[in-house]
Amino acid sequence: PEVVLKLLRCIKHLCMGDASHMEALQRAKAVPTLVAMLKLTQAQAHAMSSWAEMRNVCVNALYLLCKISRSRQEEAAINGVLPPLQALIEQGSPLKQFALPIVCDIAKASKRARAELKHHRGVQFYLGLLATEFWQEAALDALLVWLLDEGAYVSKVMEGPQGVQALQGVMDCGNNSFVNMLEPLRQIVYNSAPVNRALGKLAGHAGVSPFVSSLVKRLRHQDALVRRLLLDIMTSLYEHHRSPKLLVERHRLKPVLTDIIENDPGVLVQNVASRLFRAFEAHDIL
Repeated sequence: PEVVLKLLRCIKHLCMGDASHMEALQRAKAVPTLVAMLKLTQAQAHAMSSWAEMRNVCVNALYLLCKISRSRQEEAAINGVLPPLQALIEQGSPLKQFALPIVCDIAKASKRARAELKHHRGVQFYLGLLATEFWQEAALDALLVWLLDEGAYVSKVMEGPQGVQALQGVMDCGNNSFVNMLEPLRQIVYNSAPVNRALGKLAGHAGVSPFVSSLVKRLRHQDALVRRLLLDIMTSLYEHHRSPKLLVERHRLKPVLTDIIENDPGVLVQNVASRLFRAFEAHDIL
């Protein structure tokens, strides 16, 4: 084990150097070797006195190798890196700060890499990360990239209860990530009719959409770009809704839009609100 640990430290050290070092390590099959170390069984790991440090070095080296290389991200996925990294993240290990970027980047690596994510409930895993502070943006970006490539597969999971609840959490997010997540959220709502309809669905005793209710409250945001993106999302929800008249009535969208048109300081925000209001009139919604 001590010899192996020294070799692992050497690999990590090389990963911190010139880019040509990482290319040479890739040709030497460093990625599958490191992944194989992470996949050691619990019994094998406990038999090594320095296992904790070995795992630490392996994860750090993989993080450095995969950080800017789609081919190495794919190679790691194909060789089985997802289960051990997902376990580290779910256990709350200090190593999750290195494991999370690798897992999120795999969705962007290639179709072959995304096939590996399917085997390990990748969509559900990313949805779970939407409630994890500091990693919400990376998880939502991963979902968007995957959705644009395999819309039917990803939408089927995202339109379910877990997906709706997770995306509701994005709209209710209280930290600075909310602003950065609006554009990918807008694209998801625009590109997936099933997810769109699931978010706009009127439910409960009051017959309202919790997502739309949260969206309307957010229209008071001080940033004009945020307000415009929110109105873009609202427009998409309206255009795909099965009961648009009820959507407008239950959420009192007429006075909401009227107030924006008359009082919002942002010209572009007013324009989007005016277009949506005219759509209401054209479809005899009001």
